[in-house]
Amino acid sequence: MPVTVAQLREAKPELFGHASEQWASMSESLDGLASRYSKGVVSAIASYAGVDGLWARQRAQDGYLRVTGTSTYLQATAILLADAAIGVTRAKGILDDAVAEAARNHLVIDDTGVVRTDPGYVEPPLMPGAVPQTPLGVLANPAIASVANKVRIALSLATDVDDKVCAGLRVAQDFGPNDSGPWLQNVSKAAGYAARLLPDLMAKYGDDGKDPNLRPWSVKDAGLGDHALHELMKGAAVGLDQTGRHIAATLLKHWLENSGTPQAVDPATMMNDIPAFRNDVDAWLAHHQGQRTFDSGWLNEPALNNASNRTTGAEQDWYYALNDFRYRIVGTTSYAHGHPTTQYTVEVYKNWQFNPGRTPIRIPGLGTSISQDDLARLNTVGLSRDYVVSGTSYFGGDG
Repeated sequence: MPVTVAQLREAKPELFGHASEQWASMSESLDGLASRYSKGVVSAIASYAGVDGLWARQRAQDGYLRVTGTSTYLQATAILLADAAIGVTRAKGILDDAVAEAARNHLVIDDTGVVRTDPGYVEPPLMPGAVPQTPLGVLANPAIASVANKVRIALSLATDVDDKVCAGLRVAQDFGPNDSGPWLQNVSKAAGYAARLLPDLMAKYGDDGKDPNLRPWSVKDAGLGDHALHELMKGAAVGLDQTGRHIAATLLKHWLENSGTPQAVDPATMMNDIPAFRNDVDAWLAHHQGQRTFDSGWLNEPALNNASNRTTGAEQDWYYALNDFRYRIVGTTSYAHGHPTTQYTVEVYKNWQFNPGRTPIRIPGLGTSISQDDLARLNTVGLSRDYVVSGTSYFGGDG
């Protein structure tokens, strides 16, 4: 259901953040339960033999999958709610800009989003000798279109967030005690919904326009050379896989498969694998420690361009997967009895594409450099397709 101006004005994005923290806490509790269940139950009966033993092991495994599946759903919902807090904050910021522009131009925005000339505005008296101007109410105020467009963008974003949150929370209705299987079937649905919805949201609103839109796809005919290069890059993907660069291989294969659908990454994993990235995040947070709300805006992370930051296999995998990328830190610090608690999200965003005019690339296993102009052309001729890579990780705890 579309969000109205009145609803967006009253929205409290911090409530999404607090809810996110509670869902994450429940997930952590279930993770602990799953670990104890695995050791105390599943492992304890692993040696049971016979028909009854098989039945017992299957039942134990069934219970374990239910616990871990529910935990996955809770964690996915925590991430979704944290992302919703960010989305609503952005939407309110856009609406605030619209309201400020409207005030400067003697306009008002009603609760339905319609922009009109302020009926209470009175033109100031003319100075002696001044030429009368056309009253604002006679001709359309050119600012109306600008304000109306900002309102439209704000409401569109808020509605999109609302739809995604409702879709995610609706999955909870699919969980139940039925032993015939529906719960287990929906565990995979629950575990996967955030991975589908969050990248769609990020792909739509991106990194606030810092990266241009993806280039047009399949607007020219492919030649024999294009087909040959496409086959060569399939071999390059295999080479990445065989040399242990599995993330890079997966993203390259997705580009070659030509669907263009957004792909998800986990910033928490990236911070663990790339110490320089974690250090940059920690340094930014330390510099802004104690602020009740904070937003870094989109920052570029070029650490992997430095050879000293890609000495491990994991760092090299991310280097070939993304090279540099953008990230954003958004969060809040609340105080209870003087004790600060900080919760925040780290977002990552990357337009996964090759860029004409840039340095040729070298991929392990190929033994030669390839022109980025030629690789970018594969998107233009429709043999491969550029796409968006994004992800959000939630972090909560005492500051």
